[in-house]
Amino acid sequence: MESWAPDRDEDRDADPGYWRSHVLLMSPREMNFGQLDGEPEEKHKKAKTVLAWAADCIDTEVLQEIEQSQAEDIKQAWRDAAEAERTQRKIKQFAETPPDTLDGWQRLDADHDAVRVAYVADNHGTPSVAAVFEAAGGVLKAREFTLDAWNENDGNPRETRLNRYCVSTDGDGAFTRLRSHLLTFEVEH
Repeated sequence: MESWAPDRDEDRDADPGYWRSHVLLMSPREMNFGQLDGEPEEKHKKAKTVLAWAADCIDTEVLQEIEQSQAEDIKQAWRDAAEAERTQRKIKQFAETPPDTLDGWQRLDADHDAVRVAYVADNHGTPSVAAVFEAAGGVLKAREFTLDAWNENDGNPRETRLNRYCVSTDGDGAFTRLRSHLLTFEVEH
């Protein structure tokens, strides 16, 4: 769009760079059919620039492709939002009522008062415990420990050496990280 400048006189000041100067005021998001920013007069100039450019450079077939692409992007955004909402509901349900089993992990009856919930399984051949517990200062953390280290410390996650962190791409929060961890690793029980 930056290299375009129509060779016509309509709505053009004496300056031959009239259209180009308006294009350069636009952000990449605005040029890619985003919402135009600025004061009403500035938006009007930008809109006229986009329309003039489109009339000169885009044929009906290209416009239909753009429209189809935009429609697909919108549909995908809705699908992604719906999936994210489903995941958040599952996370909330997991935090409120942890299941007895989840993807091969078995719920562990943890005796330590800091433990909110713990699961046990063989993770890559190593008997492991993944737990949400209250750390110093009352902060909830999600961590994985080897079962041997867990037992050596009487199930005290504050004293047990860490085997690995629980991480998630589904958001923050200890239960979110634990649930994601349990669903990520293929385990044996």
